[in-house]
Amino acid sequence: MHFHVIEHLNRLAESPITGDYLCPKLAKKGPGGQHGLSEGFKRIARRAGVDLKETEGKGVRKFNRRTFHSLRHSFNSVLANAGVSEELRMKLTGHTTRSSHATYTHLELEGLKQAVGSIPLMGSANE
Repeated sequence: MHFHVIEHLNRLAESPITGDYLCPKLAKKGPGGQHGLSEGFKRIARRAGVDLKETEGKGVRKFNRRTFHSLRHSFNSVLANAGVSEELRMKLTGHTTRSSHATYTHLELEGLKQAVGSIPLMGSANE
């Protein structure tokens, strides 16, 4: 992590003021539109030489696989696969409904296998 980010996080942690944002200027922006967070993210990524993985959508529209929005999916999914509760993940992602939150949760196959493997066998000595 860049040292400026670490310094900023340390200042926020020491601040008695609640409600401080990691990126105050970005917190004021809306998510959509030409001047929103998503388009700003794309501009920054392109300047940094990041391949946004542009893909054909339906019709003439194209979309990018690497977007600001995809970070929200990744953030939530990593937390889910680490066993963080849905309630905490909803708080951290800012989701207000379980239904919208569910579309951001992508569980890894290994975790699903372990969950199924934890079911006791019927007819075992542990009954």
